[in-house]
Amino acid sequence: ELGIEEAFIDATALPGGVALRAGRFFSNIGYLNSRHAHTDKFFDRPLPYQAFLGNQYGDDGVQLRWVAPTDTFIELGGEVLRGDRFAGGEGRHGAGTGTLFAHFGGDVGDESAWLAGVSMLRARSEDGEDGFSGDISLYIADLTWKWAPEGNFKEGGVSLRTEYFHEDRDGDYFNVDDPSL
Repeated sequence: ELGIEEAFIDATALPGGVALRAGRFFSNIGYLNSRHAHTDKFFDRPLPYQAFLGNQYGDDGVQLRWVAPTDTFIELGGEVLRGDRFAGGEGRHGAGTGTLFAHFGGDVGDESAWLAGVSMLRARSEDGEDGFSGDISLYIADLTWKWAPEGNFKEGGVSLRTEYFHEDRDGDYFNVDDPSL
């Protein structure tokens, strides 16, 4: 099967650290989702990505983000997406999924760096493949610490990363094998 993984336009000349993206792209929620799978240092995506995001969530939509002009990395943003490609949601020929995210980070000396983030994804599912109809909220918290000798990751180093996923569903389930039940 041949398909388009990403195809987007970035507005690069907006003032005040604001960036706008429109098209098909990987959502900026969590730590790994916006990164291409071939850059992972392991064979499969972690189980929460497989379970909650169908391995990786990319969709058609618009993303707005802002990077603060500070020494500490601060990025705030949100997305409005169709929802057609979200594992638990279903697009409604318009906006079916929305996200909010915040990432913070910085350097600790010459050899270490940290990055922390929180994200939220909201979607609506109607007669989903898993038998669910209702609202879905997915919350993600992530923390990464990287250490590299003399600040050089090409010569080695250690990355420690953790992510916490929490999904909340408010709606009804039906038996997909027998909807009359």
